[in-house]
Amino acid sequence: MPLSIVENKYFRHFLSVVDSRYTLPARATVASQLEKKVTLVKEKLKQDLLETNTVNTTVDIWSDRKMRGYMATTVHYVKRGECALKSGLLMIERFTGSHTGERIAAAFDAAIDGYDIRHKIDHIVTDNAANMRKAFTTCFPITGDDHVRDDDDSEGTVEVDDPESWEALPANELISVVSVMEAGSRGERLSCFCHSLHLTVSDGLKDTKCVSSAIAKACKLASLLHQAKFSATSLRMS
Repeated sequence: MPLSIVENKYFRHFLSVVDSRYTLPARATVASQLEKKVTLVKEKLKQDLLETNTVNTTVDIWSDRKMRGYMATTVHYVKRGECALKSGLLMIERFTGSHTGERIAAAFDAAIDGYDIRHKIDHIVTDNAANMRKAFTTCFPITGDDHVRDDDDSEGTVEVDDPESWEALPANELISVVSVMEAGSRGERLSCFCHSLHLTVSDGLKDTKCVSSAIAKACKLASLLHQAKFSATSLRMS
């Protein structure tokens, strides 16, 4: 809800009915408190990221119901001396104009440079869109050694279905795991597994004739409802 809701007489009446002892703050006070909270959260995240050797990020762009574009960048990390995965929001902002790889790269650069983590980034997870692939080729140019993988080395593999694999690791093995995690940043883009799975299911449904017509009708109905709601909102605003 917008901050102006605190000035709405019906909202103020609602709160007075809920608790007549509560004094609703002014809009300026709410804005000031939010700014202070944002500053505190950012400083806490910056301090945490100073205590990490490598981080991983996720990047996504989407549109809301009014077709306004937004871009969000999150960071995922493990602090030194801890074995707990933590996450934080680096940036979420309006993303206007064309969604080119260069503009995505510029927005991502602004997000990570504000926290000084460029040299710590190991992986960047995005969807499979061509502009995302282009963006992170621009941010982190691929070198000849980046695609070298030791896929044939099967020694030391562990059966993940074995319950004992998820028990607490011995101290010597834990040191080995941490050393691998802190081996150095690669700046490598990975495709989002959920998005890849979504595309796989979508392609499968398209080729299934018994449900393709029903899905097509549902999509048309959803588009019609969305357009009608958007038109009604535009009329109210005008």
